[in-house]
Amino acid sequence: MRVMSWNVQGLGGPLYRRYKYRLRQEINKCIVGGSLDFLLIQEHHLNTFRISRYGSILSGNWDMFWSPAIGNTEVRGGVCMAISQRWIPSIIQKQVIIPGRAQYVIMQEGEIIWGLLNIYAPNIASARQQFWKELLDNLPPLDHWCIAGDFNMLEDPIDRMGGSSTTIHGHELAMWEQLVFSLQILDAWHAPSMVHTNTSLLFSRSDRRVNGTNLARLDRFYVSGKFISATGTIHIMPGTTFSDHAPVILSISTQNLKEFSNMKIPENLLLDNSFSLQVAQLWSQKDVIQESMAVRVANGLRCISEFFRGKSKERFSMIQEKEKRSRTSLVSLQRLQERYPHCTWIAEKLGSAKQELVVLLEKRAEFQYHNRAANWTQMGDKCTTEFFHAMRPNHNAVSVKQLQDENGTISSDPQVMREIATRYYSNLLSAISFSDEDLISRSCVWNKMSSRITQDMNASLQDVLTHEELSEALQALPKNSCLGMDGLTPSFFIKYWDLFKSDLCTTFQQILREGNMPSHFTEGLIYLICKYEGLSLDNKRMPYYNPQHGL
Repeated sequence: MRVMSWNVQGLGGPLYRRYKYRLRQEINKCIVGGSLDFLLIQEHHLNTFRISRYGSILSGNWDMFWSPAIGNTEVRGGVCMAISQRWIPSIIQKQVIIPGRAQYVIMQEGEIIWGLLNIYAPNIASARQQFWKELLDNLPPLDHWCIAGDFNMLEDPIDRMGGSSTTIHGHELAMWEQLVFSLQILDAWHAPSMVHTNTSLLFSRSDRRVNGTNLARLDRFYVSGKFISATGTIHIMPGTTFSDHAPVILSISTQNLKEFSNMKIPENLLLDNSFSLQVAQLWSQKDVIQESMAVRVANGLRCISEFFRGKSKERFSMIQEKEKRSRTSLVSLQRLQERYPHCTWIAEKLGSAKQELVVLLEKRAEFQYHNRAANWTQMGDKCTTEFFHAMRPNHNAVSVKQLQDENGTISSDPQVMREIATRYYSNLLSAISFSDEDLISRSCVWNKMSSRITQDMNASLQDVLTHEELSEALQALPKNSCLGMDGLTPSFFIKYWDLFKSDLCTTFQQILREGNMPSHFTEGLIYLICKYEGLSLDNKRMPYYNPQHGL
């Protein structure tokens, strides 16, 4: 997802049509190397009439969400959102909170509902205090926010060069902190998962004055929820003279916005003794349906997997809530320590709060690791049609041009060649031969194949599978690996082996005897691991993909 925020410092006035075309040119410079999903504009100075004449800022099918300028002469403020065609079906709500100052859209991606807020804050501290309060009172309670715009204030001294250190204090600071704590937002510029591009500026606004130029990062992005842990880049664009504000572009991964049902269940949750009774009850319920043992076992494992996934989501939500409270407490204690630096009680409480937060972050990291693994297997390098089409130009395949059939007829037609090859190998590997040529071909091939299965090995393979053999195979597996999409690890089966072993052994005996498996046992994902090995004909490094299959 690629979002651009820009204070254009006025599009109105008698030359508003000329501004429109110039704005398009400037935006086209900014989006080189990737299209935009959202364009957020502040301070456009357009009234309702001129907005109706203005039309779309960008070419193409965009949803333009305007909030006109404010004031008696309608020349102050004004915000606008341009939403690309790809995201229009995801919109479930659009609303202007503060006319000319703040607007938001709420979108749904899969099961996740998230919001995008565009703001233009007042440049007077008392007015900003009321502005933050109105946002706090009117924003819907969402876990995932992306907030962008011109904040007209600074939190950190490093975000300014020249002038005073910060522009937020007193009652405004208290109201701003309430908004930050309520939404759990973080400045994306300082987020550890965000990368600053090499060509990015450090400040988004330049204010030329008599004593020099003051630089400040007034235009910012704040994110919360899944956006905090998402990877991405943030970039302040140089080289525009349209406004004294530079456009800021946030490119962020939306993989975390999708929840996957096949998240690998954390090991400590699977081995939690408090769930033993529920596991036994779920396993006993499989015998209610009148099906074969293999089908009943498959249904029982599916029910247990869904049970643990539900518990996993509950624990993750609980950890998130504890982390929110811990962060709020930590910030408050840090403020108190700044005011009373010699108070030992505050120092002790601050140390305890930091330790508690570290423990919670470690627990959350485990859940996020398993979720990222699930995201990668479902949304990463999969063997899709798009992948093979993309790799086709780099694929130098050696193909068979012609084939001769048993009658001596030579053909180059792909369909006929496929039939000739199918018929040849069917005769070669079948129990009954159809011609002398087939017998000769078979003997030539089979004479070069050495026997690897002895008579004793063949007899052992045909014996009935025992509990001991199944247990030995299970113990040989990596204990924390997740071989299937159900998320159940070998350690889980070892823990509940006395409960599972009889039914599992009967199931595998039935599968070996009848040669059929339930569909739940055969479902899997084929995904690709990218490796850079070898050189192409023009001595350029080409990616090599190693397919992996998880059943």
